[in-house]
Amino acid sequence: MSVGIVCCVFNVMMYASPLSVMKMVIKTKSVEFMPFWLSVAGFLNAGVWTIYALMPFDPFMAIPNGIGSLFGLAQLILYGAYYKSTKKIMAEREKQLGYIGLSSAIAHTESEKTANTNQELNNV
Repeated sequence: MSVGIVCCVFNVMMYASPLSVMKMVIKTKSVEFMPFWLSVAGFLNAGVWTIYALMPFDPFMAIPNGIGSLFGLAQLILYGAYYKSTKKIMAEREKQLGYIGLSSAIAHTESEKTANTNQELNNV
């Protein structure tokens, strides 16, 4: 019984871990940071295990995977809601700065910092 409860807790924690990314998606109105295929895989995985657990009804499998199905569904709904706004945001970013991805943004920022540091050192 205690092992089953511990497994349920950890399984729910695994499915709840993308909630922090969902918070960022809502805040930025962009799904750029939430991988679509990972959300689909999580939803399908939890759904299949829930169906399997309902056949002989195993609550230690049905409850956490049912919760995981709901979290996965919430991610997919969120993805659908913010997909178009993400395309607009990325198009604007490409127009303004000439790059699209987050890694390019980080590299661009780092190169600006390096250039500014070099310029400050030359002025001293």
